[in-house]
Amino acid sequence: MTKPQLYKREITRNYSAHHTFLEIASIQMELAQQKKTGWFNEALISMTFSALAVEALANAVGHRLWQGHAWEDFEDCKPIIKLERIAKKLAIPYQIRNEPWKTIQWLIKFRNKIAHAKPEPIKQFSKVGHAKKGTHDINCPESVLENLVSKNTAKHVLKSVKDLKDIFCKHIPEEELDGICTDGWSATTEPIFDM
Repeated sequence: MTKPQLYKREITRNYSAHHTFLEIASIQMELAQQKKTGWFNEALISMTFSALAVEALANAVGHRLWQGHAWEDFEDCKPIIKLERIAKKLAIPYQIRNEPWKTIQWLIKFRNKIAHAKPEPIKQFSKVGHAKKGTHDINCPESVLENLVSKNTAKHVLKSVKDLKDIFCKHIPEEELDGICTDGWSATTEPIFDM
């Protein structure tokens, strides 16, 4: 028998974007916690990617639970509807007033505010003493959207999305877990013999 000159390698991976989004959200949340200049942007990025992870997670789980093209029927549904259907299919108590569902619902609304941001005229009135009337120590007034962003909120919403993922992972049938709970890949290599 001759020694093989070539090998056929097959690499497989069940990719889901929620892993990528959660990693970005985690890194940005950690940066925001450092209280350096730019923390607001990092908190906003963390919150936005946490929100994106929710729908990516719902789609990943949904595609596994509704095999074939059945999940495509839900593609145009709002993320909260997708989550409700998944919870029902997995027999998970879906209680909107309890965590993590309450925060997830808030996060989806936050994501919509980001995705459909509109201009906001802001007027702010305050009383200042005579000594401060001409000073330049004035803070920029914040919009409603800006007021929603904080380091603590970024940390809280990220934890809620991770909690949601953990809940799903505990209830998904074991044969459907690949690519949902962890991101990974496998490879096989076989020799190709010349004949």
